[in-house]
Amino acid sequence: MVSTILVIQHEETGPPSWVGRWLAASGVALEVLHPFRGDKIPSKAPPHIAGLLVMGGSMGANDDAVHPWLCDERALMASCVEQDMPVLGICLGGQMLATAIGGLVTRAPVSELGVYAFDVHDAAAGDLLFGPIARTKVVACQWHQDYIAALPEHATILASSANCPVQAFRVGQNAYGVQFHPEVDGAIFSSWLDDAPDVVEESGLGLEEVKLEVGTAQGQLHATWKPIVQSWARIVHAYRGN
Repeated sequence: MVSTILVIQHEETGPPSWVGRWLAASGVALEVLHPFRGDKIPSKAPPHIAGLLVMGGSMGANDDAVHPWLCDERALMASCVEQDMPVLGICLGGQMLATAIGGLVTRAPVSELGVYAFDVHDAAAGDLLFGPIARTKVVACQWHQDYIAALPEHATILASSANCPVQAFRVGQNAYGVQFHPEVDGAIFSSWLDDAPDVVEESGLGLEEVKLEVGTAQGQLHATWKPIVQSWARIVHAYRGN
Protein backbone atom coordinates (compact mmCIF):
# COMPACT_ATOMS: atom_id res chain seq x y z
CA MET A 1 0.00 0.00 0.00
CA VAL A 2 0.99 3.62 -0.55
CA SER A 3 1.81 5.83 2.44
CA THR A 4 1.37 9.59 2.09
CA ILE A 5 3.67 12.25 3.52
CA LEU A 6 3.39 16.01 3.75
CA VAL A 7 6.19 18.01 2.12
CA ILE A 8 6.99 21.64 2.90
CA GLN A 9 8.78 23.33 0.00
CA HIS A 10 10.14 26.76 0.91
CA GLU A 11 10.97 28.11 -2.56
CA GLU A 12 10.32 27.37 -6.23
CA THR A 13 13.95 26.30 -6.65
CA GLY A 14 13.88 23.87 -3.70
CA PRO A 15 11.63 20.91 -4.64
CA PRO A 16 12.13 17.37 -3.26
CA SER A 17 13.99 16.42 -6.45
CA TRP A 18 15.86 13.12 -6.05
CA VAL A 19 14.59 12.53 -2.51
CA GLY A 20 11.07 12.81 -3.88
CA ARG A 21 11.85 10.40 -6.71
CA TRP A 22 13.39 7.83 -4.37
CA LEU A 23 10.44 8.08 -2.01
CA ALA A 24 7.92 7.72 -4.84
CA ALA A 25 9.77 4.64 -6.11
CA SER A 26 9.49 3.25 -2.56
CA GLY A 27 5.70 3.62 -2.51
CA VAL A 28 5.47 6.98 -0.76
CA ALA A 29 3.09 9.63 -2.13
CA LEU A 30 3.95 13.31 -1.65
CA GLU A 31 1.50 16.10 -0.82
CA VAL A 32 3.47 19.32 -1.27
CA LEU A 33 2.70 22.58 0.54
CA HIS A 34 4.13 25.85 -0.78
CA PRO A 35 3.81 28.38 2.07
CA PHE A 36 5.58 31.05 0.01
CA ARG A 37 2.58 30.88 -2.37
CA GLY A 38 0.12 31.18 0.49
CA ASP A 39 -0.52 27.51 1.34
CA LYS A 40 -1.47 27.24 5.01
CA ILE A 41 0.62 24.97 7.21
CA PRO A 42 -1.53 22.92 9.61
CA SER A 43 -0.73 22.88 13.32
CA LYS A 44 -0.94 19.08 13.27
CA ALA A 45 -0.50 16.53 10.51
CA PRO A 46 -3.82 15.42 8.96
CA PRO A 47 -4.95 11.88 9.88
CA HIS A 48 -3.96 10.37 6.51
CA ILE A 49 -0.39 11.67 6.71
CA ALA A 50 2.37 9.23 7.73
CA GLY A 51 5.39 11.52 7.67
CA LEU A 52 6.76 15.02 7.15
CA LEU A 53 9.53 16.08 4.75
CA VAL A 54 10.81 19.65 5.09
CA MET A 55 13.08 21.00 2.37
CA GLY A 56 15.78 23.66 2.30
CA GLY A 57 15.56 27.35 1.48
CA SER A 58 17.50 30.60 1.42
CA MET A 59 15.71 32.09 4.44
CA GLY A 60 16.96 31.52 7.98
CA ALA A 61 15.32 29.26 10.54
CA ASN A 62 14.77 32.30 12.78
CA ASP A 63 13.35 34.63 10.10
CA ASP A 64 9.79 34.57 11.48
CA ALA A 65 9.42 38.35 11.06
CA VAL A 66 9.98 38.07 7.30
CA HIS A 67 8.28 34.70 6.84
CA PRO A 68 5.58 34.38 9.55
CA TRP A 69 4.63 30.88 8.38
CA LEU A 70 7.93 29.59 9.78
CA CYS A 71 6.29 29.76 13.20
CA ASP A 72 3.47 27.50 11.97
CA GLU A 73 6.01 25.15 10.43
CA ARG A 74 7.91 24.90 13.70
CA ALA A 75 4.68 24.10 15.55
CA LEU A 76 3.83 21.36 13.05
CA MET A 77 7.27 19.82 13.39
CA ALA A 78 7.05 19.87 17.18
CA SER A 79 3.66 18.16 16.97
CA CYS A 80 5.05 15.46 14.67
CA VAL A 81 7.97 14.83 17.04
CA GLU A 82 5.54 14.54 19.94
CA GLN A 83 3.63 11.86 18.00
CA ASP A 84 6.93 10.17 17.01
CA MET A 85 5.83 10.60 13.39
CA PRO A 86 8.61 10.18 10.80
CA VAL A 87 10.21 13.54 10.00
CA LEU A 88 13.06 14.34 7.64
CA GLY A 89 14.36 17.91 7.63
CA ILE A 90 16.88 18.84 4.94
CA CYS A 91 19.27 21.80 5.41
CA LEU A 92 16.87 24.60 6.47
CA GLY A 93 14.40 21.82 7.28
CA GLY A 94 16.95 20.25 9.61
CA GLN A 95 17.57 23.61 11.26
CA MET A 96 13.82 24.09 11.65
CA LEU A 97 13.56 20.71 13.37
CA ALA A 98 16.37 21.74 15.71
CA THR A 99 14.61 24.97 16.69
CA ALA A 100 11.29 23.13 17.05
CA ILE A 101 12.77 20.94 19.79
CA GLY A 102 14.62 23.74 21.58
CA GLY A 103 17.94 23.76 19.73
CA LEU A 104 19.96 26.79 18.63
CA VAL A 105 20.63 27.87 15.04
CA THR A 106 23.14 30.68 14.45
CA ARG A 107 25.46 32.04 11.77
CA ALA A 108 28.19 29.51 11.04
CA PRO A 109 31.81 30.59 11.52
CA VAL A 110 32.55 28.89 8.18
CA SER A 111 29.93 28.60 5.44
CA GLU A 112 29.92 25.52 3.24
CA LEU A 113 29.32 25.46 -0.50
CA GLY A 114 30.02 22.35 -2.55
CA VAL A 115 30.97 18.78 -1.64
CA TYR A 116 32.26 18.21 1.89
CA ALA A 117 33.21 15.13 3.91
CA PHE A 118 32.01 14.46 7.45
CA ASP A 119 32.11 11.70 10.03
CA VAL A 120 29.19 9.45 10.97
CA HIS A 121 29.62 8.67 14.68
CA ASP A 122 29.49 5.57 16.86
CA ALA A 123 26.15 6.90 18.11
CA ALA A 124 24.70 6.03 14.69
CA ALA A 125 25.38 2.30 15.16
CA GLY A 126 22.03 0.54 15.15
CA ASP A 127 20.21 3.61 13.83
CA LEU A 128 17.55 2.77 11.25
CA LEU A 129 18.93 5.32 8.76
CA PHE A 130 22.59 5.90 9.53
CA GLY A 131 23.46 2.54 11.08
CA PRO A 132 24.84 1.06 7.83
CA ILE A 133 27.31 3.95 7.48
CA ALA A 134 28.19 4.38 11.18
CA ARG A 135 31.88 4.95 11.93
CA THR A 136 32.63 6.00 8.35
CA LYS A 137 33.47 9.23 6.53
CA VAL A 138 30.99 10.20 3.82
CA VAL A 139 30.50 13.14 1.47
CA ALA A 140 27.45 15.26 0.72
CA CYS A 141 26.46 18.46 -1.06
CA GLN A 142 26.41 21.46 1.25
CA TRP A 143 24.99 24.96 0.88
CA HIS A 144 24.53 26.79 4.15
CA GLN A 145 25.69 29.88 5.99
CA ASP A 146 23.86 29.09 9.23
CA TYR A 147 24.30 25.95 11.29
CA ILE A 148 22.90 24.06 14.27
CA ALA A 149 25.03 25.28 17.17
CA ALA A 150 23.32 23.29 19.95
CA LEU A 151 20.69 20.61 20.49
CA PRO A 152 18.80 19.58 23.63
CA GLU A 153 20.07 16.55 25.54
CA HIS A 154 17.30 14.28 24.28
CA ALA A 155 18.53 14.64 20.68
CA THR A 156 21.27 12.36 19.33
CA ILE A 157 23.99 13.77 17.08
CA LEU A 158 24.70 11.19 14.39
CA ALA A 159 27.28 12.98 12.24
CA SER A 160 29.48 16.07 12.34
CA SER A 161 32.47 17.76 10.74
CA ALA A 162 35.17 20.23 11.71
CA ASN A 163 33.09 23.11 10.32
CA CYS A 164 29.70 21.88 11.46
CA PRO A 165 29.06 20.15 14.82
CA VAL A 166 25.70 18.79 13.67
CA GLN A 167 25.55 17.31 10.18
CA ALA A 168 22.81 14.85 11.12
CA PHE A 169 20.74 14.19 14.23
CA ARG A 170 17.76 12.23 15.46
CA VAL A 171 15.13 13.09 18.03
CA GLY A 172 12.85 10.36 19.31
CA GLN A 173 12.85 7.25 17.15
CA ASN A 174 11.69 8.62 13.81
CA ALA A 175 12.59 12.31 13.39
CA TYR A 176 15.79 13.23 11.56
CA GLY A 177 17.47 16.47 10.58
CA VAL A 178 20.40 16.80 8.18
CA GLN A 179 22.43 19.87 7.33
CA PHE A 180 23.33 18.69 3.83
CA HIS A 181 21.37 18.29 0.57
CA PRO A 182 20.82 14.61 -0.39
CA GLU A 183 18.22 15.66 -2.97
CA VAL A 184 20.48 17.47 -5.44
CA ASP A 185 22.47 16.47 -8.49
CA GLY A 186 24.96 18.37 -10.60
CA ALA A 187 22.30 20.11 -12.71
CA ILE A 188 20.26 21.25 -9.71
CA PHE A 189 23.29 22.55 -7.84
CA SER A 190 24.55 24.34 -10.95
CA SER A 191 21.23 26.16 -11.29
CA TRP A 192 21.47 27.29 -7.67
CA LEU A 193 24.99 28.57 -8.27
CA ASP A 194 23.91 30.50 -11.36
CA ASP A 195 21.08 32.11 -9.37
CA ALA A 196 23.33 33.22 -6.48
CA PRO A 197 26.55 34.76 -7.85
CA ASP A 198 26.92 36.89 -4.70
CA VAL A 199 27.05 33.80 -2.48
CA VAL A 200 29.62 32.17 -4.75
CA GLU A 201 31.75 35.33 -4.77
CA GLU A 202 31.56 35.61 -0.98
CA SER A 203 32.69 32.00 -0.62
CA GLY A 204 35.88 32.69 -2.54
CA LEU A 205 35.34 29.55 -4.60
CA GLY A 206 35.34 29.34 -8.38
CA LEU A 207 31.90 28.87 -9.94
CA GLU A 208 33.00 26.31 -12.51
CA GLU A 209 35.19 24.58 -9.93
CA VAL A 210 32.22 23.95 -7.65
CA LYS A 211 30.03 22.82 -10.56
CA LEU A 212 32.66 20.32 -11.64
CA GLU A 213 33.14 19.09 -8.08
CA VAL A 214 29.43 18.39 -7.58
CA GLY A 215 28.95 16.87 -11.02
CA THR A 216 31.93 14.56 -10.58
CA ALA A 217 30.70 13.39 -7.17
CA GLN A 218 27.09 12.77 -8.27
CA GLY A 219 27.41 8.99 -8.59
CA GLN A 220 29.01 8.68 -5.15
CA LEU A 221 26.44 11.02 -3.62
CA HIS A 222 23.47 9.08 -4.94
CA ALA A 223 25.04 5.75 -3.97
CA THR A 224 25.34 6.99 -0.39
CA TRP A 225 22.05 8.83 0.12
CA LYS A 226 19.54 6.85 -1.93
CA PRO A 227 19.64 3.90 0.54
CA ILE A 228 19.23 6.32 3.46
CA VAL A 229 16.10 7.83 1.89
CA GLN A 230 14.77 4.35 1.11
CA SER A 231 15.26 3.44 4.78
CA TRP A 232 13.27 6.50 5.81
CA ALA A 233 10.51 5.36 3.44
CA ARG A 234 10.39 2.07 5.33
CA ILE A 235 10.00 3.98 8.59
CA VAL A 236 7.08 5.87 7.02
CA HIS A 237 5.41 2.64 5.94
CA ALA A 238 5.94 1.09 9.38
CA TYR A 239 4.40 4.13 11.06
CA ARG A 240 1.33 3.87 8.85
CA GLY A 241 1.20 0.10 9.34
CA ASN A 242 1.68 -0.68 5.63
